[in-house]
Amino acid sequence: MSLIGIIRKHLVVCAGAAALLAQGMSAQAQALKPVTVFLFAVPSGPIVPYFHGAGAGIYKKHGLEVTFRILGGGALNGNQLVMQGQGEFAVADTTSYLEMRTQNTPIMAVMGAVQGDASAVVVHKALNITQPSQLIGRKVAVVNNSGSQYLFPVYLRANGVDPAKVDIVALSAAAKNTAFVAKSVEGTVAFGDVIAPLYESQGLPVTVLPYGDRVPYLQFVITTREALIKSDPALVRAFVQATAEAYVDAQKRIPEAAKFTIDASNGTAPTQPVLEKQTLGILPYTSTKRDAGKPLGWMAKEDWQDTIDLSEKYLNLKAGLKAESVYSNEFTDKNPVNPEWAYSGK
Repeated sequence: MSLIGIIRKHLVVCAGAAALLAQGMSAQAQALKPVTVFLFAVPSGPIVPYFHGAGAGIYKKHGLEVTFRILGGGALNGNQLVMQGQGEFAVADTTSYLEMRTQNTPIMAVMGAVQGDASAVVVHKALNITQPSQLIGRKVAVVNNSGSQYLFPVYLRANGVDPAKVDIVALSAAAKNTAFVAKSVEGTVAFGDVIAPLYESQGLPVTVLPYGDRVPYLQFVITTREALIKSDPALVRAFVQATAEAYVDAQKRIPEAAKFTIDASNGTAPTQPVLEKQTLGILPYTSTKRDAGKPLGWMAKEDWQDTIDLSEKYLNLKAGLKAESVYSNEFTDKNPVNPEWAYSGK
């Protein structure tokens, strides 16, 4: 065979290989299932693992093309949008989720997201408040008609403080933050290790009084409609497993995880140092001590029962929900085992 013939043969082989590679890449791209996820918070520590999962390619590794929609505290709307078929999953506050379950809404919690109670009373450091008893006679802001409003008195009673002796000021979320920055209130109820780095970056030193295990209440869970569980259980398992892996990987690579979130936030995320501190502050509340040795995202019946009991007593939740009926651990079976850091906050 002449030299020209050999070259032509190799060109044909290379072209064929390139075509097969392109077809393989195209098939892989087509195989990715689109998934929309509604997030409960503005870009901050609690949602960093999700953006890390996207940025680091973890969701794609599990065959998912994920789109996040940030509702900025509208987790109830996230659940509703999932039920309307506008998305597949919501990272939702437990309060609104349980309310929907009392209405027989066919929606299910399939993974725990923030299961420990990361809530705290954040006070101005100059006041030298280090104990709940020192809140007597002080103004403390809570979000109106929210879990923070109704569960703050539970925290006070658990620490031997009569709620009537604390001036509890109920405001909108934005007004609560404004009031604290303006120092028209001495304290505010929030995720302490998430909000504190933000305030301190603004030159506002604070002291954090964590709830700890004084208020046993699951905070946020991942939900989906029961129809999707029946029609595509593989999709649900893939998302749950990928999310658990994203949590574990984000904890190992905090700077990179924060950078992914900032890049995707369109300028709405805090600075890199603040976001890193927020992420380190919230990850210890991913699980509870009852989840030790279980897959990350696994949920304990006892934690759900505590949450339902508190909700019925203090949040006007309609009585009758059974703990075992409101969650499923079916899809956490392939998740990485709960690392100790995930439940060190409670």
